[in-house]
Amino acid sequence: MFEGIGFEMIAGLLATGVAVGLVAGLLGVGGGILMVPVFYLLNLYVYHLTESASILLAVGTSLACMVPTSISSVMAQHKKKNIDWSLIKGWFVSLLAGVICGALLSAFKGGTWLTGLFGCIAMFVSLRMFLGAKKEARFKSLPGVIWQHVAAFFISFLSVMVGIGGGSLTTPYLTAFNVPIHKAVGTAATVGLIICLPGAIMGILFADTPAAAANMPGVWSVVNWLQVLFIVPCSVIFAKAGVALGAKMNQVLLKRIFAVVLFLTASRMLYSAFV
Repeated sequence: MFEGIGFEMIAGLLATGVAVGLVAGLLGVGGGILMVPVFYLLNLYVYHLTESASILLAVGTSLACMVPTSISSVMAQHKKKNIDWSLIKGWFVSLLAGVICGALLSAFKGGTWLTGLFGCIAMFVSLRMFLGAKKEARFKSLPGVIWQHVAAFFISFLSVMVGIGGGSLTTPYLTAFNVPIHKAVGTAATVGLIICLPGAIMGILFADTPAAAANMPGVWSVVNWLQVLFIVPCSVIFAKAGVALGAKMNQVLLKRIFAVVLFLTASRMLYSAFV
């Protein structure tokens, strides 16, 4: 079962799980911004898969890992009263529609272009948030209901295609409309769970295992279940620690940490896509 998984790789996956949990709890992002690059590079340079197979397997495995991690993060955020449940209820249908469309498109039209898309989205968001960390929100309140539904749809549509939970887009979107960062992070964590759960299920059911990964140990559909096994226990435990840590930080620092993590991830993915 553990063929091809050495001690160094196990240690690396466990460390990634710790980092994913902290980031998920701290920033409400589900951890996909860390897991997708890690899984992609492992698939590409350790297992020697093609770029197309590497990114598809990385996205699918990331979504599977994010389900239990997001549940842990949401429970902790709820205890801190950081979730706007009325907003979640209002966005639910649009989020689900975006997940369905994004999962179907990525399953049948996946490939290297997803890497570039991920990098471009993450780079843009990170720069805007870092540079504007001390500035007042551009808008005083959220837009009308129709525009909120449009935003919710595209947040989930883009997020599920690149294997992120949605917090990477939801948090900066909400803060731009004057939602406090801690409330934005908690709400984004819940959005992430709504996105990653059906996204993971649809990916597993409808996507075929890439031919290059057919003989890899632990791979079924587009998920490497061995990687899930080592990532999830640590990520679930440390998601709660991330929430507690975030509660002690001021808004400017939390925004800048979010932006830096996102920028580093975007840089790595853009390099992989275009170099």
